[in-house]
Amino acid sequence: MKAPSTRYNSKTDALIHSPALNLIEIFFLVLPFEWWMPKHRYERLNHYVMGVIYSPLLLVTAFIETRQAELITRNRKRGEADDDTTEEWESPFGLESQPDGDTAANANATNGPVDFENEGWAQRCRDTTPNIETEAVVVEINNLKTQLEEVKELVKRMVRERDDKEDGAEEDKGGE
Repeated sequence: MKAPSTRYNSKTDALIHSPALNLIEIFFLVLPFEWWMPKHRYERLNHYVMGVIYSPLLLVTAFIETRQAELITRNRKRGEADDDTTEEWESPFGLESQPDGDTAANANATNGPVDFENEGWAQRCRDTTPNIETEAVVVEINNLKTQLEEVKELVKRMVRERDDKEDGAEEDKGGE
């Protein structure tokens, strides 16, 4: 018997394509052919059509990757770094200053490096990082213990204050 939660899982599509190309699949393959064509023929047709559609993208990607690999190989032969271009996500300044004078990029570049400690980012990361060494239940129980101790101290203080008021009230009656 299946577990109760598995009955709600939907069947995954074996023919998964990129978002723009899945529209081509839906309108030019699924709707006209899938409903009447035998499954093995439809899958073969889908495979060929999507292969033709994806091949230009793959060829462009292969060309770009090959050029990058050749550049890296040349740099390694000369003893230089693999890639001397600092990408946007690698820079501590945010966007690098652009030669065309983009003001947003220049504003970020002139502010200097980001100080994660002073901006509170490092502390925020430490606060939100889960403790993987201790089970979550144990952490919650420890938090509850700490809160219980605080409540105990508060109750003790309130009892002391009440007792002090009662003692002060008795002294006032006894002194009269």
